[in-house]
Amino acid sequence: MKLTAAGLFAVIFVCGQPVPREFEAVSIKPYEPKGPISEACNPRGDPVMLTRTGCTLEQLVEEAYDLKPYQVAVKGPGWVETDRYVIQARLAAPASGPEMMQMLQPVLAARFHLSVHWENRDGSVYLLEVANHGSKLSQATNSTKCGQVSVREGIVKGDCVTIGDIAEVLEQFVAKDRPVVNRTDLSKDAKFQIKLEFSSGDDPAAGPSIFSALPDQLGLTLKAGKAPMKTLVIDRAQRPQPN
Repeated sequence: MKLTAAGLFAVIFVCGQPVPREFEAVSIKPYEPKGPISEACNPRGDPVMLTRTGCTLEQLVEEAYDLKPYQVAVKGPGWVETDRYVIQARLAAPASGPEMMQMLQPVLAARFHLSVHWENRDGSVYLLEVANHGSKLSQATNSTKCGQVSVREGIVKGDCVTIGDIAEVLEQFVAKDRPVVNRTDLSKDAKFQIKLEFSSGDDPAAGPSIFSALPDQLGLTLKAGKAPMKTLVIDRAQRPQPN
C-alpha cells in the first residue's frame, strides 16, 4: 500500500536541506501465531525494510519515539497494550534505524488513527544522592577514555566518568524499571574513577545488593522517590485495517 497522505513523511537532511522521506509500502496485519507467542516485538530488518513481529501498539510507540516503557501512558483503549501486530515497511533507498523510527511515527498516526500528547507527570524514579557519610568517589586518573564505562555481570568500572554518566549507567543496566535522577549536587563537570561490585541476584551470600554496594563503595545512595517525568500519553487509537 502506497502511503500518499500529506502527513506521512519523515524529514532527513541532505546537504543541509530538508528532504521528505516515506516508506514505499507498508503492511500491517494482526499477529496470529499458530502456537504460543514466539515473537515479542524483536527488532528485525535491514536498511531498506523495517520488520516488526508480535508488537503491541504501545511497544511500537515506545520504539518509534525512542522511549522507555515508563515514559508512555495509555488513556486510550485497552487493546493498545495487548493486541499484537506484524509490520513490514519497505523503502526505495537505505535508511538508518533512527530515520526509520521517525518515518514510523506518521505511519502509526495514519494507520491506527493514533492521537498522542506530551505532558509532565510525577512518576516513580530512583533518586541518586550522596550518602550521609559523604562521597567516596575518586578523582579520574586517565582522561583518554572519558565517558566510557565497562559493565559486566555484577561489576561496573570506569575512569573519567561524570556523575551524569554514573546515573545513566545505573538506569540502563541496574535500575531498569524506572529512571535515575541525579540529586547529588556534585559538579556535573567533575571526572571520577569508579569500580562498583554488587550481586544482581537476591542471594545475600552472593554479595551486596546495588543498594548496599553504592553507599559502601562509592558513598552514594539510590532511593525510590517521585519526580516530574516527560510522558507521552496515548489518547486515542483504532484497530487498523489489515493489508
